[in-house]
Amino acid sequence: MKKLIPILVVGVLALSGLGAVALDSDIEKLDLETRDYEKPSSSTSPRDYTHTVFVEWGSACFCGPCASWSSNIWNVYNSGQYDFEYVTMIVYGHGGWGDILNTKANSWKNLYGFTSYPTNIMDGDYRRQTNQPSAFPGNLNACGNRAVHDLDGTLTVTWQGDAVLDIDIEIENNEGSAYSGYIRVPITEIDSRYTNAYGQKYHFGFLDYPFPMNKAITIPAGGTYTDSVTWDGSQHKDNHGDYFDDIDPENIQVFLGVYNNANGYIDETVAALPEAGENNPPETPEIDGPISGKAGVEYNYTISSTDPDGDDVSYCVDWGDDTEVCMGPYASGEEVIVSHIWTEQDTYTIKVKAQDEYGLESDWATLEVEMPVNQQVINPLLQMILERFPNAFPILRHILRHILRL
Repeated sequence: MKKLIPILVVGVLALSGLGAVALDSDIEKLDLETRDYEKPSSSTSPRDYTHTVFVEWGSACFCGPCASWSSNIWNVYNSGQYDFEYVTMIVYGHGGWGDILNTKANSWKNLYGFTSYPTNIMDGDYRRQTNQPSAFPGNLNACGNRAVHDLDGTLTVTWQGDAVLDIDIEIENNEGSAYSGYIRVPITEIDSRYTNAYGQKYHFGFLDYPFPMNKAITIPAGGTYTDSVTWDGSQHKDNHGDYFDDIDPENIQVFLGVYNNANGYIDETVAALPEAGENNPPETPEIDGPISGKAGVEYNYTISSTDPDGDDVSYCVDWGDDTEVCMGPYASGEEVIVSHIWTEQDTYTIKVKAQDEYGLESDWATLEVEMPVNQQVINPLLQMILERFPNAFPILRHILRHILRL
């Protein structure tokens, strides 16, 4: 069975096998849903496999051969000649054999029972190899030419902001008998936060399994299996205590591997980048500060807005005197102090608008501020009244004196 894998483009993959290139940050909010993932181009077509091969390889950050293999598998992947995906299961950190970096990666390692690094588990252990670059193409071909069950998998990953992913799975069984197996769904960083012994970043570095590592599934003949989960990076961490609340949606790729109960081999592989969740504009800002004052004096105002998606927000403030200032970004809900001096007596309307990091804007918030007649104008009038009527108009006398103190 040969089919196109419905996966989205990985923006950081180089098109010539030279490595990663920088991500373009000047985009609308996760404009990824239309980006079909294409393997890097090459002078030859990818091998015509029955399915996309899936390689899970175990690594230790301090391991020199692991660093060498990390470069080798990345280069083969970028060659575009082989139809495969891979995840780097980083079991140990730089602190040696006692420094287990990720408990779930270690559980995966224990499942296959290997002790040397690197070890590549190919298509669910249909082939296994260590740091042997010359053997890799042959093993890929052997896996890719296997007969597999006729399954069609779809993986949808939706970014909800604040390191939250909604992950939806659909697997169709196109055969005339029931399918019994299990799934693994590793979340990875395309450019990993972890580095190898050469100080280079791993690629497709494992973070977590949002579903149980080997979740059992049964699909009736001609039937469909569906499942979904919401994964919050702020609720998960590695063994060093570092939470995954700082993940970048443009640097995340999620995989679905469907394994056959009969032999544990892969029957279907799917990969996906996050799609855009619904983006909402920030709330109308709040403005707090004095509503009257004197021209020529600086006044402070506190502004804040909350973004429903937790996005950072920037502000533009129109002071009503033909001056405007924009600033940010700031965290959603953070209070920001801005200052201004009106040079002339008048009544002004302050307007404040918030904008999220993807360009959606709030409504304008307004606050009217009065800069009343200054004392240079009032003093002569007041002086005349008080001199001519020293005992009259006590209320007016009090009001005028109060005005002078503003």
